[in-house]
Amino acid sequence: MSIDKTEKIDVVKRNSDGSLRLVLTDDREWGDDEHLWLLQEKLNSYIAFIETGQVREMDGVGPDTSVWIEIVTRHEPDDGGRKFLRLAGEKIAGAGIPMIQRIEP
Repeated sequence: MSIDKTEKIDVVKRNSDGSLRLVLTDDREWGDDEHLWLLQEKLNSYIAFIETGQVREMDGVGPDTSVWIEIVTRHEPDDGGRKFLRLAGEKIAGAGIPMIQRIEP
């Protein structure tokens, strides 16, 4: 998938502890405002999927199932990207949704 498809959840994975990981894949280079805007829109879709309860409609996802977001980028974020990811992570964590980010070239 791509961050261009802002309304789609890229990958859903079940973790060994029973929690659910919503994976957002980002293959774009860092350094332009459009990239950050698309990433923000995509993250908003993920948050809405969780907060509206749509995620709870999936098989095996109960009210006590922990759900978190993982952002997998192909490229190392630049300064603006790191700032964006830090602020987004803080805001999402404030809503009770854990978020991690990793690079997978």
